[in-house]
Amino acid sequence: MAQNTITIQQQFIENPTRADDRRLSAAGVTIDYSRHWATDQDLQMSMKTLAQRGFSAAREALFSGGLVNTTEHRAALHMAVRASSHSQMARDLPETMRDVLTERKRCFDLASRIRAGTYPGQRQVTDIVNVGIGGSDLGPRLLVESVSGRDNTQIKYHAISNVDPTAWSRLKLELKPETTLVVLASKSFRTQETLENGKLILSWLTEALDDAAMDHVFAVTASPDNAKKFGLKATQILPIWDWIGGRFSVWSAVGFAALCAIGEEKFQRFLNGAESMDTHFRSAPPEQNIPVIMACLSDYYRNEHGLQSQAIIPYAEALQYLPAYLQQLEMESLGKCVDVNGHPIVGGTSQILWGQSGTNGQHAFHQLLHQGSVISPVDLILVKQGPQGYEAQHNMLLANGLAQAEALAFGRKHNDPHRDIPGNKPNSIIGLEQLTPEALGALIAAYEHKVFTLGLMWNINPFDQFGVELGKDLCTQFLKYLNDPTAIPPQSIATWIKWCQP
Repeated sequence: MAQNTITIQQQFIENPTRADDRRLSAAGVTIDYSRHWATDQDLQMSMKTLAQRGFSAAREALFSGGLVNTTEHRAALHMAVRASSHSQMARDLPETMRDVLTERKRCFDLASRIRAGTYPGQRQVTDIVNVGIGGSDLGPRLLVESVSGRDNTQIKYHAISNVDPTAWSRLKLELKPETTLVVLASKSFRTQETLENGKLILSWLTEALDDAAMDHVFAVTASPDNAKKFGLKATQILPIWDWIGGRFSVWSAVGFAALCAIGEEKFQRFLNGAESMDTHFRSAPPEQNIPVIMACLSDYYRNEHGLQSQAIIPYAEALQYLPAYLQQLEMESLGKCVDVNGHPIVGGTSQILWGQSGTNGQHAFHQLLHQGSVISPVDLILVKQGPQGYEAQHNMLLANGLAQAEALAFGRKHNDPHRDIPGNKPNSIIGLEQLTPEALGALIAAYEHKVFTLGLMWNINPFDQFGVELGKDLCTQFLKYLNDPTAIPPQSIATWIKWCQP
């Protein structure tokens, strides 16, 4: 791997306006990428690779419905489910957008009825439970937490993802069946965790409501026949399309439970923010394109310096789920070892994403960031305007975030080696004026387009996830071994199968 021979501090000395030169703003998102090792020449090399991969044509294919998901032979049109009726996508893909807008209106109308207390019956819904895992959980959870907070909504939002029954056994103590709605979100409607949790909750509803129990359950799926087999009527099934991957799906009916909690106005603003970032990504030249710059930096550190991880640290407690959301978005998309042609990849692909909200992380893992032998580039996400009445505390939060950016980049020399902070640790500051629905939508969309750009750069398909299937298949087999003591499991796991049995 290439050795870093120039420090961040040197680059600031050589170019006193570097902080201004390396600053981009679009769709309410500002990125300062001045505190990085990469020179202009380094970034130009990454952009040259992108050009060789046909970036402009590939970007246009993404937005125009091309079969960019090559292994599954389908489009990846998650941008369509947040596009407006007057957008370029509506002009380019009129039939697709007609379906999208029809289903969006249906979701909005249904959510409006639920919030008004006219569905089901005339009883006011007080709680909604989103049952899903992965992309069917993290997106809605992040949206509600960021935009309103779980307890600051007209309808209180809850989420069940893990098949561990502990979560449901605790949650049901807070709920009343007659005022609770449940959304089962699964693209295939075969997801083990979601269906098992759905059975538990449906049993609880049925015990209290008898035949009316199913009136309290909705399904979000691309497999309506499977949802009908579960007992749901067509009027209770909200469709999604096979061209939406789970980790790109919060904009669709997968966000229905969040829509019911936060309301149509905020959800629409969330879509608008993402669409603004789509417009920026689709039209801006690479050197002025926020997602492209983010991708080029990740490629530079992964393949020029062999850095295997990246930290995501939002200085906003409302964004506490963002690191987990981006873990799935990036690592499930880019965690590949063969290219689009099935050939082994020479070089690195996905970085390991990790992180926590600041300032909590400063009292946990920032010691490693500052003095550890492992170097991990950092995205520090700041929100300029905090909650009213808490200006002093919010200024302290901002000061901490800015201090980390400077400390990581420039360090502090000390005669005592134990107190010496070497600095030269790369980081970006990503700024939002305010944590509005628009800003959150734009921020998530920027990372989505970063993923697409890296997939093109590394010649991999970021839209499949076959790597998760083997574990699911083995789980089905092992469940048979656990439930049937006469079955003979593989010797490699037999001792643990026996250990798990009563």
